[in-house]
Amino acid sequence: MAPVVVDSLDARDSTIALLNGHLPQALSLQRRLHFMRFPGGSTEHSHVLFCTDPEKPWGAGDAPRHFAAAYLDFSRAPETPMWLYSTLEEDSTLSEAEVQEVLDLVYAILRHVKAEAARYPGKLHRENGVMIGGLHEGTRQLLLARGITTETYYNPHDKWLFQVSELPTGLKSPLTDDMKWDTVRREDCDLIVSSTKVPKAERTLLTLPSTVLRLGDGTPISWGFLGVDGTLSTLHCEVPWRGRGIAKAVAIKTIQEHSKDFADDGWASADVHPDNLQSQGVCRSIGGKKAWRNAWTVVDYASIADSS
Repeated sequence: MAPVVVDSLDARDSTIALLNGHLPQALSLQRRLHFMRFPGGSTEHSHVLFCTDPEKPWGAGDAPRHFAAAYLDFSRAPETPMWLYSTLEEDSTLSEAEVQEVLDLVYAILRHVKAEAARYPGKLHRENGVMIGGLHEGTRQLLLARGITTETYYNPHDKWLFQVSELPTGLKSPLTDDMKWDTVRREDCDLIVSSTKVPKAERTLLTLPSTVLRLGDGTPISWGFLGVDGTLSTLHCEVPWRGRGIAKAVAIKTIQEHSKDFADDGWASADVHPDNLQSQGVCRSIGGKKAWRNAWTVVDYASIADSS
């Protein structure tokens, strides 16, 4: 029997529970599904895709040994519309036959995404491909070998992992008497959007868990968020206040206070470009460990065959 893709409009408890058993590799997708339950975290165009082969043996606890799963919402573009996870990401001892079996599951999901793009009632931000966030580099290489192309866009990142319980504590506060902690306000959004090259929508920023450090007159000087996939993101400190440990303090506070908004499993993460030495330094200074390479990349629809 060919792999079966189940398409749900919401995040089922059973899907999240299955992903919980595959942390930290499944962390970004698990967090993105949790975010669907935030106010404004999903739309009528949201899809949760799950694929396994019903004829293959399942593991302990009546769970599939191998599967692929994804989140998809074309209406979120130009923000990232898709995240993908498969059991290819965590087991380097799979036989070649097993690798190809799991790759078939991933391919089935991509074929489903291509069909959904053709059915989408609105105007697609990208008509020729879908942007996948945090695509595991090993999976990407296997897809390339299968004939999938990602030539339209490729932006590599390193996944940094944190254990919330191991974040630094007792550090001297870099705040002065005229600074105060807060969360993002609507009037901050233009400044925040202008500080990053990553597409950010005001509607999304206002729904994300955030930390903002302000001067006494309300001026924001540093901020950080947990993104829709739970990653520490958009961490920024204005130039005049750099070099004082403020970004580090914002990062710690954001993770410590908001990770449980997604799930109380002790994990947190960040996706950092290999050339972003400053952000790498912040991650390292708060106990982060570089785990694996991933990428924001566009899978070209023309390279996805319509049938096996």
